[in-house]
Amino acid sequence: MNRSAWKRVLGMLGTPVLAVVLGLAVGALLILMSGVDPGKAYSTFIHGAFGTRTNIGNTLSIFIPLLLTGLSVAFAMQARVLNMGAEGQLYFGALGATMVGLFLADLPRFVLLPLMLLGGFAFGALYGVIPGYLKAGRGVNEVVLTLMMNEIAIQLNSWAIRGPLHEPGGLLPQTAMVGVGARLPQLLRGTRVHYGLLLALAAALTVWFILRYTTFGYRIRAVGANPNAARFAGMNVPGTMVLAMVAAGGLAGLAGAGEVAGIHYRLMDSISPGYGYTGISVALLGRKDPVGVAVAALLMATLLSGAGAMQRGVGLPISIASLVQAVIILFILGTEYLSATNWRPAFWRRIRARAAGEVRGS
Repeated sequence: MNRSAWKRVLGMLGTPVLAVVLGLAVGALLILMSGVDPGKAYSTFIHGAFGTRTNIGNTLSIFIPLLLTGLSVAFAMQARVLNMGAEGQLYFGALGATMVGLFLADLPRFVLLPLMLLGGFAFGALYGVIPGYLKAGRGVNEVVLTLMMNEIAIQLNSWAIRGPLHEPGGLLPQTAMVGVGARLPQLLRGTRVHYGLLLALAAALTVWFILRYTTFGYRIRAVGANPNAARFAGMNVPGTMVLAMVAAGGLAGLAGAGEVAGIHYRLMDSISPGYGYTGISVALLGRKDPVGVAVAALLMATLLSGAGAMQRGVGLPISIASLVQAVIILFILGTEYLSATNWRPAFWRRIRARAAGEVRGS
């Protein structure tokens, strides 16, 4: 890697690292004000995220859906479509995967498992094409539409597990467990992390390759950069937006399929603790870039896993743990905004202007 490449990498990492440090510093003050030792709290935080094999598995199991939903939001944003519906697409994908796992349970594993994952992708894509078409073809505001469709998907899931898909003889609102052939094997034995991790990383690599090296990816980036110029160049702008939302919905649906096939082995209420909504922050933190999204997803998974451990381990109120997490995210978003707008403090601008004047005078 040459020097300019290293500078670019350090430039990308420097701002988020500084933001995390500042966020942790402010978080330490909040923890101290709540009567807890910040050093002990952060030690518990780190241990809860990476301290044991089990904890690492828990963090990586959260990383999987966050990476896929972050990719979903980022891919749509590349085509200038704001996909706020990754949560609903995740639920719809989980529903489709469960139906495949239940109704085709007699198929052998090497057929059933790919079909189950494909079913999750297809159902998520179907749920993404609706707002994509209404945005591109009818000018409907996709932010409002996708947010509304989230609730529809959640309620549809709730109806299904209490009605036609309810576990026979069961008392809880959930489906029967899918067959063994429809389950993703554990990647680390004795933990929650499964082979969906490799699938999610492959999805990130595929998205990166599509955006960078394919004609379709070029069209998406062109439409996202300037729709009018893309239209003038002969590109099908509405069709590109729809296809971007199809792919985005499929990625979120794949996250839902992974939760069913790798974690719960059934469909249930609240199968997602807001992974689709957190994916919006992941996409923004990752600057819509697949590599950046992967790094941001790991950071968010660490925050979620560590904050829960901090709350349980040192008795920190869950509100404070959540507040610390929110402060770190706000610092990251704030520094990203300042970096994007090339903002500098007034004294720094005066120093630069004085230096420039001295150079011209000499």
